[in-house]
Amino acid sequence: MSTELLNVLEKKHYFSSVISACTEAIRLANVKVVYNYPGRPATLLVDNIKAEVPHIDVQDYLPNEFVAAGKGFGSSVAGCERSLVVFKDVGTNIACDHFYCLNHIGINRGLVFFISDDPSAWHSQNEEDSRGICFNAGLPILEPHDQYSAFYSILAAYELSEIYRLPVFVRTTGGLLKENYEPKKNNFKTIKLPVAHNFVDIPFDARDKWKSIFSTVEEDKEELVQKQSQIAKSFEVSGLNIVKGIGRLGIIASGLPATQLENEKLIDSISLLKLVTIYPLPEETILNFIKDKERILIIDQGEPLLELLIRDCAYRNGFNKPILGKLNGFVRKVGEFRDDDLKISVGAFRNNKTPEVFPKHKQIAKAKPFKDNDGYLTMLSSLREAVKVVGCRPLYCGDAGQPSQIADTPGYEDLLHMETTMGCSISYLSGGIEAYRRANLKIPFKGIAYVGDSDFFHMALPGICEAAAKDHPILMLLIDNQGAVSTGKQSHMGMKINKDIKELSIKKILEAMEINSLEETSTKDKNDLTKKIINGLRYDGFAVIIVHTVDT
Repeated sequence: MSTELLNVLEKKHYFSSVISACTEAIRLANVKVVYNYPGRPATLLVDNIKAEVPHIDVQDYLPNEFVAAGKGFGSSVAGCERSLVVFKDVGTNIACDHFYCLNHIGINRGLVFFISDDPSAWHSQNEEDSRGICFNAGLPILEPHDQYSAFYSILAAYELSEIYRLPVFVRTTGGLLKENYEPKKNNFKTIKLPVAHNFVDIPFDARDKWKSIFSTVEEDKEELVQKQSQIAKSFEVSGLNIVKGIGRLGIIASGLPATQLENEKLIDSISLLKLVTIYPLPEETILNFIKDKERILIIDQGEPLLELLIRDCAYRNGFNKPILGKLNGFVRKVGEFRDDDLKISVGAFRNNKTPEVFPKHKQIAKAKPFKDNDGYLTMLSSLREAVKVVGCRPLYCGDAGQPSQIADTPGYEDLLHMETTMGCSISYLSGGIEAYRRANLKIPFKGIAYVGDSDFFHMALPGICEAAAKDHPILMLLIDNQGAVSTGKQSHMGMKINKDIKELSIKKILEAMEINSLEETSTKDKNDLTKKIINGLRYDGFAVIIVHTVDT
């Protein structure tokens, strides 16, 4: 790859978005396959790759992120090809078991995880900083701040991955992916990316190589620590971290905030280090930057990871200058930086005085309410009628996805009591039911769970198996939208994807559990739907209704 990579770096490239830059870098890096479970904002990249690089095998129909990460490892080690695994912040939680083993046993061909976090939760059930999981696994993290840093980050990630035989993470945010940039504004003067020379694949059946076992853990961890030191040294000379401006005050920023500070014209007489190589921290770069500064402000989107790492680095090396950030109130701790957030932080930094308050954001995230003709709304209307007829006390639980829209649809807010993650609702209800049974008390509620078709394969199935085995008195409404409707209606394993992939029947999977009350209906026939919900509510055991949604 060495000659090809050098030619890439010498050629002029023009991009107006991070998405287009990453797509081109992925093509140039000779990536063969993209593994994904759909979720915004990360899906934006996957959709663009499908459109612009049709020869790459894009699998955006996988059951979940754990499967996607596992297939990435298989492609790297057994298939000896480069792969990209893409998911949003909360998907990192599902996949992370792999990280804590692959950091020990390593990989063959380049394996890069592209993760897009969602500060302020514009498309998510919570706000999460995925870097914490990657950091805990001790794996490299790159965080671009514009289209060109993203382009070079992707190329560097694949080379680093093969040089050190480790997965590499490229962390972005929704705001970064949606931002438009001036194509000719490229601040990178000298890029010195690492190159994986003379790469040799380790055989997939090599003895004791691809096993994470008790006896090798400490030895493997020692090797990881050594690799971290070597990676940090390569970061020092990469040219990915750039300094803008001159001043006695210094700001170190990563991700979109590094670009926002410039765009909002907040760095007059301030020196700004735009840090891309987050972990392992390039300590020499940090120390050279802060040595002549009066005080430092750290701005990174999410948890104060960078702030903690830099403060530790400075104090270990005898620098006792004030290092300010989220932990001492100079930077907003909650949400995506917008409105006057950065202006307030920089103003307080100049005055060396903690801001009195960060005003509430002018706009907050809300789920889109259901449209009047949405089949899901028809189902909710039937459910309300059925509950009234039966006279039970409902406990409505929903998995992440469409149920979040219930809370923001006027007139239907009362039809959702609990909703957090994918696959949560059945287990939440099961836990409550068993608590009353242990206390020999009558269960005071009728559990009603909203489960989606994509969600069924993602995380819901284990909880369903357990509840069905115990025949818990729960009515599960399995809403069949024929796709992951909340993220663009991508396909799942219960659909006809192509001629080479067998369609798995959700109904047959449920029948195999020997569920005694299993019905199927459609929102097109509201009377039949209401009747079957009434029967399901009256059934004293685990009942399932597969509801095919049809917009009216």
